[in-house]
Amino acid sequence: MRELIKREDNLTAKKAEKVMMMGGKQPDFLAVWSWSNEFVEKMSDDVHVILDGSPRTEIEARVLDEAFDFYGRGNIMPIYINVSREWATDKLLKRGRFDDTEERVKNRMDYFDKFVYPAIEYYKTKSKNKIIEINGEFSIEEVHQEVMQKLNLK
Repeated sequence: MRELIKREDNLTAKKAEKVMMMGGKQPDFLAVWSWSNEFVEKMSDDVHVILDGSPRTEIEARVLDEAFDFYGRGNIMPIYINVSREWATDKLLKRGRFDDTEERVKNRMDYFDKFVYPAIEYYKTKSKNKIIEINGEFSIEEVHQEVMQKLNLK
């Protein structure tokens, strides 16, 4: 999305920037477009796919499952790095980005509850691709170790 909004001559970019500046939710079609366009242009049988920060809604999760089915991909392992609202708020406020104001961070936390959490629940209860939950409040090394263990890579 951040790449898209850099395009000054594009109506979609202008509207997406406005949504981002307000701390709002981008429409599902834009999120799906961003990764599906990459799939269409770059997918091959020997490519591994790692998505960060997506899907953000149940709609996106369902479309992503459909895309992986289309490409004949199995062994899909969605990972949810779970942290408390308080922990996340503290980290976001300390990172120093211009858009990390208290109000915008609160909006992001509310966004998570309203949109992202249903996607997580979808993977827990409806998708054949079951989510792997990781405690994200440990050190980077400990989180990495838990991810590797739960992916059976260590």
